Amino acid sequence: MKNFFISVLLLFIIGQIQAQENNIFTKTVQLESLIPFIVDNYNQDDEAEQSRNIIFLIPVSEYGLSPDALFVLNQSFKLLSTRLNEEDQISIVVHSGINGQVLNSVSPLELKKVLYAINNIEKSVSQIHEDGISLAYEIADSNFDEDAINSIVMIRSSKQFEMQNVANDKVRQKNGKGNLILLTLIGLAPEIIDALKD
Repeated sequence: MKNFFISVLLLFIIGQIQAQENNIFTKTVQLESLIPFIVDNYNQDDEAEQSRNIIFLIPVSEYGLSPDALFVLNQSFKLLSTRLNEEDQISIVVHSGINGQVLNSVSPLELKKVLYAINNIEKSVSQIHEDGISLAYEIADSNFDEDAINSIVMIRSSKQFEMQNVANDKVRQKNGKGNLILLTLIGLAPEIIDALKD
């Protein structure tokens, strides 16, 4: 039994050392700041720079993405395709409600493939995992490229998008006109709500 624990400890230490040898940078960004983040961090004009190997980690509820989140992601990846090169590779992993790999190591210039994966997350995830965040780091280790800048971009959903997801989830669950009217009223300006009350 003692030998078993020593073996497990050694394997853990070796795994940690190997992960530290692989320089994988983690960056976090709020969803609504993704477009400025791409502008600030990715520039195609830097020809002397190494190629990039990027995993995007996106939070997705069990009901999918809200229309606003989907819009921001689509516009962000369209912009990204103009700022990265053919040699660069991107992968997409989702976590939270749905956990799995959506896209594995494609050129960002394959825009149709990237956008299809984002717009069809449930179809694109071939295998559901227990933890999408751990999966992203496993993929980063297995796809590690010594000649590239390896990074994980963890996108966080903001309160605005979380609130919209909660509202969308309630509409899907109840699917009644009264709820839809109530949610529509919540989105109106306070002055209009006051006028409607009178």
